[in-house]
Amino acid sequence: MVVGSPISGRTHKDTENMLGMFVNTLAMRAYPERSKTFNELLSEVKDTALKAYDNQEYPLEDLVDEVVETRDLTRNPLFDVLFTLQNNETESLQIEDWSIEQKEPSTTNAKFDLSMTILMMMVIKFH
Repeated sequence: MVVGSPISGRTHKDTENMLGMFVNTLAMRAYPERSKTFNELLSEVKDTALKAYDNQEYPLEDLVDEVVETRDLTRNPLFDVLFTLQNNETESLQIEDWSIEQKEPSTTNAKFDLSMTILMMMVIKFH
């Protein structure tokens, strides 16, 4: 099972004060089996995620080009499940005369079979 997970992509100090989207999506493979306990699987997923973070600057598009032989344009080429952890400290920002608020995008179609978002305030949303 492969799960996609976006990561901030701000790994260089020079991007700290820049506006813009530096997100990359990591593709992480898990091997769930009936013989594994939940804690064993969770430990494996944690190890996989930590290893994936080490390679977070590798563009997803390059990975797709490298491992996918033929593309089906009706679905994501690597994963059908997306897991997002939002750890933003604030949902709004005030800079002089500018006010910025975080808004939930309105979508009419699903991009993944399952999309799960966890906010650090512990609100869980399933799409």
